[in-house]
Amino acid sequence: MGELAARGHDVGVLAADGGEGPAFAVRRGLVDVPAAWRHPVAGLRAEIASERAVRGALHSGRRPDVAIAWHMRGIPKGTLTLLHAAGVPVIYMLGDLWVVYERPGPPSWWRAWQAADASAAYRIVRGAAGRAAGLGRLRLDPPPIAEQGICAFTSRWLQERHAQAGFRPVHAHVVPNGIRLEGRDGGSRPPLTGRDLRVLFAGRADATKGADIAVAAIARVPGARLTLAGDGPYATSGERVTALGMVSRERVAQLMREADVFVMPGRIDEAFGLVYLEAMAAGAVVVGTATGGAAELVRDGVNGLVVAPEPGGVAAALTRLRDDDALRARLAAGGRATAAAYGLDRMVDAIEQLAAAAQAQRPAIASS
Repeated sequence: MGELAARGHDVGVLAADGGEGPAFAVRRGLVDVPAAWRHPVAGLRAEIASERAVRGALHSGRRPDVAIAWHMRGIPKGTLTLLHAAGVPVIYMLGDLWVVYERPGPPSWWRAWQAADASAAYRIVRGAAGRAAGLGRLRLDPPPIAEQGICAFTSRWLQERHAQAGFRPVHAHVVPNGIRLEGRDGGSRPPLTGRDLRVLFAGRADATKGADIAVAAIARVPGARLTLAGDGPYATSGERVTALGMVSRERVAQLMREADVFVMPGRIDEAFGLVYLEAMAAGAVVVGTATGGAAELVRDGVNGLVVAPEPGGVAAALTRLRDDDALRARLAAGGRATAAAYGLDRMVDAIEQLAAAAQAQRPAIASS
């Protein structure tokens, strides 16, 4: 949003938390209630407050030409319905599965919900029931994201994952995340003569991210030290392991600029893998499982080393990097080249293009 404002766009941000941005104000107005179907009273209160905030924005002197919805988990969906009903094109920046996983019930029900949504008769009844429940004052019918939303998936993998859950929007695009590249690169790392290989793990220090694997692997690699940045059950210092706990994003960026290797042996699929990209931009060699959308970023032997989520494979990769200066330099250079293709400016270019196309097609989207 700061980059859009810097390009001359009139940017307003409505969120659950307030604050200031560079050239715009973040106005607190939305209320965050994840899985509102489990908390009907709190959910209804959140809906009332959030819709009031959106109606205020729609009837102000700064009525939006285009709305961009970022991570909307927990935000009452009637706020989005209001935007569609007012004829405002909505660009959805999809970085996870919130479109489907906030529906009532477990993941095994997702396909059933999407199959029902495919029925025009069901959508009519659902919308009528939502409007009736709102008694004319609230929009409790879900927004027409699949039909009218401009959906920007952060990776092709995530788009396919949505499709597997039955969500196939009419207006689908892939817009990868971008990062600010200025000031990230820590430059060439000094030789290992007289010092240990510096390995960094940054993220939730739990089993899903593979923090336990990183700790077990470092014990098998003499001449290597691990820094853990993040909270979790494995955020404990030990032999050749330094746990910092939760640190600021600025501190993480500094640690990446200092590290020889960034390790992320996670057991889950990443929708994109932004942390891999940040480490590459800093000049650290990436070692990770790189599954899901992250597989579109990390190429084994080109810009990192892809490993299985188990200590032996991670330890073998770290040993290779400890013993091969040329390999470290080559993979670090490959990582920098990859990161250079994911600058924030390219992401903002894509958003501007989607916004311009939405404005050009506004009558069709509003009436579809």
